[in-house]
Amino acid sequence: MHQSNSKLIIAVTGASGSIYAHYLLKALGKVQQAHPVFETIVLVASEVGKKVYAYEMQEDLYSFAQHCLPQITCLDNADMFASIASGSAQYQTMVVLPCSMGTAAKIAAGLGDSLITRAAQVIIKEQHKLILAVRETPLSLIHLRALTALSEAGVMICPAAPAFYSRPQNIDALVEAYIERILQWIGLPGAYFQWQKPE
Repeated sequence: MHQSNSKLIIAVTGASGSIYAHYLLKALGKVQQAHPVFETIVLVASEVGKKVYAYEMQEDLYSFAQHCLPQITCLDNADMFASIASGSAQYQTMVVLPCSMGTAAKIAAGLGDSLITRAAQVIIKEQHKLILAVRETPLSLIHLRALTALSEAGVMICPAAPAFYSRPQNIDALVEAYIERILQWIGLPGAYFQWQKPE
């Protein structure tokens, strides 16, 4: 087990792009089944995040997560007594996917008014890895300033903007290629597609 990555937080917020969360949970389920890397995985979604997921994917987020990862713990975004609200719990990695710009702005401003934003503040102050898969276009100056502040604080800003050099044949392949990058960024080994110079 890779102890440096042993505790993972997945957060889902109210931006469009629920398919990314769907495929991340699916991929983590396969990884954990083949070779358990994470000792603990928790999922927390905002109320709007759950509604957007249900609308876009036609399924319940927490039910799907527990199907993919029977050991996952699903948390209430209003539960400020959850372990991830404290640095003493020592969660090393947090991925917010998709991440609304409202959530990103709150994190950049140091607000912790929900379990998601509080957990993000904890990850930043403990100098662990926070990955924000932001999904918005166009980006306003306000958005860019918030993202700059986050980057200066060591947060990875990973826009949900899939690449096409893997020549995806459908939307699923396009999303999977992006999720492979997310898996790399959270420190999971694997045989992922790598760019090669055309002959």
